[in-house]
Amino acid sequence: MTAKRITIQDVAREANVSVTTISRFLNARYEAMSQETKKRIEQVIEELDYHPNALAQGLKGNRSRMIAVIVVKLSYPFCVSLIRSLSNALTPEGYNVIVCETEGDPKREAHVLKTLLGQQIDAIVIQTNGDNLTELETISKSVPVILVDRKFKLPHATNVLTDNYEASMKMTNHLYAEGYQNVFYVTETPNAISTRSERLQGYLDSSSRYHRTPHVEIVKRGDDVSMQSVVERIKENISKRPIALYTANALIFHEIYPHVQQIDWPSPEKLGLATFDEPDWIKLISPSLTCVRQPVPEMGAWVANLLLQQFKDGYEQPDEAHLKIIPSELIKSESTRLDRGDGTVSDTL
Repeated sequence: MTAKRITIQDVAREANVSVTTISRFLNARYEAMSQETKKRIEQVIEELDYHPNALAQGLKGNRSRMIAVIVVKLSYPFCVSLIRSLSNALTPEGYNVIVCETEGDPKREAHVLKTLLGQQIDAIVIQTNGDNLTELETISKSVPVILVDRKFKLPHATNVLTDNYEASMKMTNHLYAEGYQNVFYVTETPNAISTRSERLQGYLDSSSRYHRTPHVEIVKRGDDVSMQSVVERIKENISKRPIALYTANALIFHEIYPHVQQIDWPSPEKLGLATFDEPDWIKLISPSLTCVRQPVPEMGAWVANLLLQQFKDGYEQPDEAHLKIIPSELIKSESTRLDRGDGTVSDTL
């Protein structure tokens, strides 16, 4: 004999409240609900083992309770950390996170956006290359659109990112102040990606401040030849004075590091090593690697709180774009810590 399915009416009757109150509880609308009532409903739901019909619940409130997170590549440390932090904050509030990958392909991104709209998603959090801003502007009329990691001029969206320019300048300042005469900066072609252009500009402005000739190396990830070419150019410039290698992100560092290991240059005495990003595998690098720690968990938590507040208040397209910047942290480690020559180690700001 099939067990009777527990309904919302059963929960309301057992908790001695109205169905409307139960509905508000399930939709996390606690503003007019006492703590005692909330605890009683929680207890009844647990005792009855009640599981609400998410689809019906979404249709009734004109909400799917699904948040789309669109990233360039799922294997990127930034993307993994962002998805994890969003899920940790949104899932307990009854929202499901749908993850989509674009590989940086504009057509694939456009297809993803079109597909998601057919699923009545409640919000979009996207790491975009900026090729579908018109579509995103249209979407922002109906649901929140949050741009992460890359900054674009979208009139009614929120941009959430870190202080790429300032953090990159601090890193380069640190390398010059330590005593590295030349700093080789390795990056992908900036194009319209704000993170790349801002980090590059931070490096260039620091080089100008210290009256040093900049050495910018453009590489293509996945191309060992371009990585090896950078190492060869560093070898051509090596002298009695130490050189530093600073990569624009950990993905580049991961690819160039094996080529660096093939040459007998002790770090940090002859070749300082540094990167933007702090991936999990950084602990395997010896000596410990100087890096810029991005506040990705904080970014995800901030985005989640913004969305929850917008859902609570009722979403309306913002009058103007909003920019939220959460600062990164420079982590100084052994890979760039030079001995001054008098037995002391520098401790730069």
